[in-house]
Amino acid sequence: MKRIAKFIAYHPKTITIIAVLLLIPAAIGYINTFVNYDILSYLPGDLDSVKGENELDETFNSASMSFLVIEDMPSKDVAALKEKIAKVDNVSSVSWVNDIADISIPQEIIPQAVKDIFYSKDGKCTMMLIQYKYKAVTDETMKAIEDVRGLLNNQCFLSGMGVIMKDTRDLADSQAPIFIAIAIAIALVVMTFCMESWVEPWVLLAALCMAVVYNMGTNLIFGQISYITQCIAAILQLGVTMDYSVFLIDRFEEEKPKYADKRDAMASAIQGAFLSLSGSSLTTIFGFLALCFMDLSLGKDIGLVMAKGVVFGVLTVTIVLPALVLQCDKIIHKYRHRSFIPKFDKLNNFVINHKKVWVAIFLVLFIPSYIMQSNVNVYYSMDRMLPDDIGCIAALNKMKEEFNMATSHFIIVDDSLDA
Repeated sequence: MKRIAKFIAYHPKTITIIAVLLLIPAAIGYINTFVNYDILSYLPGDLDSVKGENELDETFNSASMSFLVIEDMPSKDVAALKEKIAKVDNVSSVSWVNDIADISIPQEIIPQAVKDIFYSKDGKCTMMLIQYKYKAVTDETMKAIEDVRGLLNNQCFLSGMGVIMKDTRDLADSQAPIFIAIAIAIALVVMTFCMESWVEPWVLLAALCMAVVYNMGTNLIFGQISYITQCIAAILQLGVTMDYSVFLIDRFEEEKPKYADKRDAMASAIQGAFLSLSGSSLTTIFGFLALCFMDLSLGKDIGLVMAKGVVFGVLTVTIVLPALVLQCDKIIHKYRHRSFIPKFDKLNNFVINHKKVWVAIFLVLFIPSYIMQSNVNVYYSMDRMLPDDIGCIAALNKMKEEFNMATSHFIIVDDSLDA
């Protein structure tokens, strides 16, 4: 370890060049990693619901369906819209009341069982069922949904699992860069308050962002990752590994007075930091790997990516960050500022002098905290994760209001069962 630390400290430019060049394949890997937006695909294959979905896809070619609610539109226009939708690529069929009865027949004459399916109670809204050739998560179905939406006006409301996945993907893709930027800004503010240089937080953040890119780029080895992992991994990795970088910097400042050459001080800091970080990071790594034992394979997806992220965080902090700090050492010290963090000596002494009281307080607080935690409602509905003003949720609410319908189920019956 001593030789490696010496090499890093005495060859900072070489390390930096290699680190920057490695960003290229990492970026390529990130771009080519498939993001899976189908949460249902992470369910165990032996579940009846999963078997049923596979049977729908293989036998009936009906693994994906959308519901189109149309409000206050003449029947002839609805029929014309149906014909246009049927011509969209990868739409296998479109079902409406005119498959059963001529649209010239008044609603009052149509059998009640049929009316209940295709018309709302007041008769102002009608429903159309759209089936696709492929599963909801596929690019073909996503494109078909986009094309169908292009044919609709503000009188039409398109809903269904595929539509929810489409809106989820669009929302995640558009907002992920925003909340990552917010996380970076918050990290900069926090590190600026914790450190005594205006430049140092930027150097640390540069190294941490490199670690994030390495981690996200190497997800290609898994073939695919879930959109949930894609959204949270970068921010989680920043939060988990930020302390590692601060630890190395503090260790470097401690070692400086002991050595005439700052490179030797950094080499010593790298050795000390690596030993400490290796031990502390192992608990984090194994904590994430524990998620891999969930029956829901989404846990494995998140666990592997985050465990890998911690490894990259430790390696980047002990290899890349020292190289960056050594090259920026002069400018770091040139733009130093006083510490913004107040001293907590009085508070520390108060806590220590009343330690038994504080232990008792936290033990007492544990009881109501446990009770409240046990009564927290957990929801599993995908539509509750999305804003109310997004297209698929507005359509779902319309279905609830007009048809008293929020979801649909299919019962597959074996042909050996007596009629």
